[in-house]
Amino acid sequence: MSNSNVQYHNSIKAQIKTFKLSGERIELGERAYSLTSGFIADMSNWKVSLIKDSTLANISIFQGVSKDSLVIELEHSDKYVTADHLRDVYAVVITENQLEYVVVKSWYQKGGMELDTFTLPTTSSFGYFSATTCLNILLACKISIKASTKINEQKKQAILKLIEVDHAFVLGFIQRIPASPHERQAQWLHYEIQRVTAALYTNSRYYWSLLVDHKPSDYDLQALNR
Repeated sequence: MSNSNVQYHNSIKAQIKTFKLSGERIELGERAYSLTSGFIADMSNWKVSLIKDSTLANISIFQGVSKDSLVIELEHSDKYVTADHLRDVYAVVITENQLEYVVVKSWYQKGGMELDTFTLPTTSSFGYFSATTCLNILLACKISIKASTKINEQKKQAILKLIEVDHAFVLGFIQRIPASPHERQAQWLHYEIQRVTAALYTNSRYYWSLLVDHKPSDYDLQALNR
């Protein structure tokens, strides 16, 4: 899709038609279905709050950030939250200086924490997580762009449409994968999943890059919560 207010950009569908595996190919190893593993979110699974009101509020590394920092947190069935213990908490954190995806594998109030962060505009993957993570976070990006007060409305609507098209294409691809593929299907899928995953990462970095200069005050809080 081309638009005078949008950097030249190819949809995931368009990219995979011409994509050739390179030295930067996605290494899936034995996990040929890594794109489809894990929880697949929809928009309603993402909840927005100020960091002081979020699940992350008691974690020491977040207590020094601005009280206006924003958290877009994923609600899912494996998430575990009590007053003194957190497990499997996934969130996008927007501070004055950073735009990150935060994974709290475990946290204990009395001490002990296992936490990973990924810088969203630049990350080429999400470590040990499946590409489904990137697909889910694309919805948090959509929420953020929709609430931006720095992106003009015409460009915003064009970008939101691009995200919708990309998300729908990848979701449709996942839904069409047979439960028990025969050998030729499995070989084709292993190759095709690499192509879709690479295009998903490429477009994700582009969308998040549009927000890299944003601070918490550059978002309409009411729009974030709609």
